Amino acid sequence: MRQLLVLLCWSCLATTATAQHKIIVAIGSSTTAGQGATPNPNPINPNDPPDSCWTSILKRYYKDLGLIDTLINLGRSGTTTYDGMPTGTVRPDGTTVATQFNVTAALQVYHADIVTVNYPTNDVGSGYSPAQTLSNLQTIYNTVVNAGKICFITTTQPRTSFTTDQKQLLKSERNMILDRFGHQALNFYNGIVAADSLNINPVYNYDGTHVNNAGHRVLFGVARDSNVVLTIPLPITLIGFTAVRQQQKIVLNWTGMDQTGDPEFVIQRSADGTSFEDQVQIPATGSGVAQNYSWTDQTPLAGKSYYRIKVSENGLADQYSAIVAVTNSPGNWTIGRLYQATASTRNIEIMSEKTTRLQLRIIDAGGRHFIQQSLTVTSSPQLDPPEPGRTVRRSVFCTTRFRPGRDTGPGNPKTIKSPHALIIVIFRLFIPVYFYMVNKILASQ
Repeated sequence: MRQLLVLLCWSCLATTATAQHKIIVAIGSSTTAGQGATPNPNPINPNDPPDSCWTSILKRYYKDLGLIDTLINLGRSGTTTYDGMPTGTVRPDGTTVATQFNVTAALQVYHADIVTVNYPTNDVGSGYSPAQTLSNLQTIYNTVVNAGKICFITTTQPRTSFTTDQKQLLKSERNMILDRFGHQALNFYNGIVAADSLNINPVYNYDGTHVNNAGHRVLFGVARDSNVVLTIPLPITLIGFTAVRQQQKIVLNWTGMDQTGDPEFVIQRSADGTSFEDQVQIPATGSGVAQNYSWTDQTPLAGKSYYRIKVSENGLADQYSAIVAVTNSPGNWTIGRLYQATASTRNIEIMSEKTTRLQLRIIDAGGRHFIQQSLTVTSSPQLDPPEPGRTVRRSVFCTTRFRPGRDTGPGNPKTIKSPHALIIVIFRLFIPVYFYMVNKILASQ
C-alpha cells in the first residue's frame, strides 16, 4: 500500500507540472478585451483586461487549479476576423495583417498551446459575408491545428444595436460556426440572448453591443464547461488538400502526417459552402509516416461543389480541413484524347454531357484548310466515325485519313465567326505537323 501511494503522488505531481506549462492565448475583438466589464481601479497596464472579463475569470480559474501557466489576452476593440488572420494576409481594404494581435503572434511570439478566437459581431457590422467570416475562421483554425496546437472558435453574439437583418445574420452565423467547428466551437450566443428576441438579454446588456459583468461570467462558464485545457491535439496532421475535376468526376487528394492512434477521414460535401454532408469514411493508415490519400466523387453536384475533410477519433474533438471548391459544368464539352488508330489514321475523341454542335476544321502547318466537318455530340456512346453533319452519341471519334501528296491541298471552308475560344490539339503525323481546331458554334439548351 505504501508503494502504491508513493506512485500515485508522483503521478499527480508529474501531471500538474506538465499542465502548468500550458499557455492560453485569446485573440479577438472588444469582448475578448473586456469591454462592458467593470474596469480595474488604478490598473498598472491600461491594456490589461478587467478582472471581471471572461478571459480574466478563465485565467484565474485554471491557474487556481494548477492547469495553466498563464492566459495572454490579445483582444483589441474594433477588430474583425481579418485582423486575426496569419501575418501577411491582405484585408479587403488592401492593408496587410501584421504580427501583433493575430494568430501568428499567438503561436510564434507567445507560444500558445491553446488559442481562443472571439470575433462576435464586427464582421457583420463591417459588411463581410458569412462566407468571408467562415473562411477566415477556418484559416485561423487550420493555422493553429497544423502547428500541433488546440483552437477554439467562439460563435457570434447577439447585438441589440444592430438592425433586424444584421441580428438575424448573427443568429445564422452562430449556426454555421457550430456546424463547421463542432466540439471546437464555444456557443457564446445562446446564453446571453433574450428569449423572445434577437437582442442581448437585458440582464446581461451593457450598452447594446457588449455584455456586462454578469454576461462575462456566462461566457466564462461556456469556456469552462468546454474543458478547453483538457483537450488534446488530434492524432494526425492534414496537409495538401486539393479537388480537381477530371472528366465528369471530382478527384480529391490529400496527405496525412504525424499519425498516432486510429483516426479516420470523413469526406464532406456542400452545395453552398456552409451545410456539409458526410460522403465517405476512410481510415488513416499512415502509422507515423506521411501517407497520400485519394477519393473520387463519382456523382458530383451540378455547378459548384465544396469539399472538406473531417478528421475524427473516438473521444477526441474533430478537426476540419480547409474548404476547397470546384465547378462541375455538365454542359461543357471537352476533347478526351487523341490517339493513333492505324499507320495513316489519327482519332480525336470529343465528349459532351448534352447535345452540342461543333465545327471541326483541320489545317496544315502552313495554315491551309483542307477539311471542315460539322458534328453534333449527344449523351450516349457511339464509336463510329461520323460523316459530315451526322449526329453521334456521347463520344465522337472524328477520323481523318491522310495520304501525303493528295489530301494536303487548300480547301475552301466557310468562314465561321464565334466568341468561343478554339481548342487546338497538336500532333505529328509523318511530316509536317497538323493542327486540329475544334470550334464550338452552338450548344443547344
